[in-house]
Amino acid sequence: MPIKPGRLWRLLRWAVLAAVVVVGLLCLLFLVFGREAFAQQPICGDRDAVAAQLRDGFGEQLIGVGIVPATAQRPSGLMSLYANRESGTWTITVTVVNPRAPSGFASCIAGSGEGFRLAPTEHPDT
Repeated sequence: MPIKPGRLWRLLRWAVLAAVVVVGLLCLLFLVFGREAFAQQPICGDRDAVAAQLRDGFGEQLIGVGIVPATAQRPSGLMSLYANRESGTWTITVTVVNPRAPSGFASCIAGSGEGFRLAPTEHPDT
């Protein structure tokens, strides 16, 4: 039983509409997951430039440092905590040797946030 031309056009129209909807949904998913993947990319640069940006752009000062041990995936590095005690913003960077960087070191931002405050310390004589 042959399909009538009017019915064929209606079927084709629905097929094209369905394809457009599917492609649109795929594009939407790509944009949503693409943004999340982009947001997870580390921000890295020359150590001196990163420190200057944190100081000049956010008023953050170096508060503390620690050694990041080497693993099979990465070399050892230096963790630095920068914070602005007035605004409460903070940033953690990890610095590694990088001969291509002007200072010889590259820093990557490992985390940042707000609400920073120093924890109270107990003194042995109190």
